[in-house]
Amino acid sequence: MHLSNGSQELSSKNLAYLEDILSDKSFFRSHRSYLVNRYHIKALIEGHFVLKNGNEIPISRRKETQAKTWFFSCV
Repeated sequence: MHLSNGSQELSSKNLAYLEDILSDKSFFRSHRSYLVNRYHIKALIEGHFVLKNGNEIPISRRKETQAKTWFFSCV
């Protein structure tokens, strides 16, 4: 897991568990391997989120419409 300060943490919990406990509107499961915090997203461009630090987080094709709705309702 990558943290906002650039460090990484190892977790024994799976992403589904983290998604459940972070189920408020600040987090979105954009892909099978990614859970993203809306406060760190700079833009939504062509199937991926661009984070404020420049990293790109993919959005699965299956979740693209849901991601757009979520992102634009948060902005």
